[in-house]
Amino acid sequence: MSLKPTYKVAYFLYMICYRLDLHQSGNSFTLPSYVTLTLIASFSRSKKFTVSHVFQELEERGYLEKKGRKIIIRDFARFKTDLANSLSEKITFIAM
Repeated sequence: MSLKPTYKVAYFLYMICYRLDLHQSGNSFTLPSYVTLTLIASFSRSKKFTVSHVFQELEERGYLEKKGRKIIIRDFARFKTDLANSLSEKITFIAM
């Protein structure tokens, strides 16, 4: 399946939050320090440069904030809803 890098990175971020149960701790949280741009690039099969641009886009939209190496999900509920709406036609197997 071919998805735009924005969707691949956003979906990976969602999955890491979901798998680590971070979403249980509230609507805003900091990802673990081992979740780096390099890791995200590897799992989303994108280049680090591309992931950096996607992060800028997600920051501009208010989904996340990057402070140095810290990645902060600002509004997980909105992020999850918007991701599901964006991908609903592209991926039908997401259990959000």
